[in-house]
Amino acid sequence: MVYDSNYLSESENDNYASDYLENDVSSDNNFSDNVEMTRGNPNASQIAISLVKRAVGDANAQGLSLASDDSKEILSDNLQPTESFTRRTRARNPWRPNVDVEEIEPKSTATSRRRNRNRHRNNNLESLQQAIVHFSGDTSKYVVGKHENFRGNGHLRHPNQIFADWKESDWVKPLGMNEKFDFMNGYLKIKENGLYFVYAQIYYLDEHDTNGFHVHKNRDAILQCTVMTHTVSTVTKGNTCYTAGVEYLREGDEISIRDVGSHRYSLFEPGKSFFGVIKLGDVKVK
Repeated sequence: MVYDSNYLSESENDNYASDYLENDVSSDNNFSDNVEMTRGNPNASQIAISLVKRAVGDANAQGLSLASDDSKEILSDNLQPTESFTRRTRARNPWRPNVDVEEIEPKSTATSRRRNRNRHRNNNLESLQQAIVHFSGDTSKYVVGKHENFRGNGHLRHPNQIFADWKESDWVKPLGMNEKFDFMNGYLKIKENGLYFVYAQIYYLDEHDTNGFHVHKNRDAILQCTVMTHTVSTVTKGNTCYTAGVEYLREGDEISIRDVGSHRYSLFEPGKSFFGVIKLGDVKVK
């Protein structure tokens, strides 16, 4: 640790410089030699100023003058900041409590820290290469009055019972996830074998008392969700139906969402109706 004179009072600096001059600087040396001895000392600036004061005092006492150009050149060379001090820390100063001091940080330590940060950043990027995709309901291509199955404000029904109007999330292509799946007309095709987390939600807004859907892997239903709301009269009822599970999927398998009944209306908007798959890892199934 080295004390920083910038945080000492003027009187404290003078005291420190006086001690240095008495103990470490020879009175027999000329002005240039004494200033040269302070080179590299962190308090060189204050010591050099005190040297100038003393030299000026001696010169005045003898009726002489100190060459200002020489003193300026000498001071300029000695008041340059040292290069090794890289960061500040807190420590107790014997003259003043809780003042800032300079601490030397080895260059190798800083380099090692940067390497660790870069390694951690690269690991995060590698973890994102796991196959992930998410779809949300999308009715942007429909117009009220032109499509009989669309009532506006995301209110849509799928007469063939296959939910097909999906849109992938904005992050899918930038992360390259579109290369790990194929999607067309409501069918999501898997390109990598592995264990997957599969999830789906449909927000029903319909007059039927019972609504629900299946999640299919090829022709087989692997998940199901059903909601029931009984009313005396026919009214529109809103219900959210969510299901999820883990399934082993092979390359070429297709995932689709199918309604349990026909002509059910749902809110096909982001955050209301969605589905997706997340690859958990590579496993071998015997």
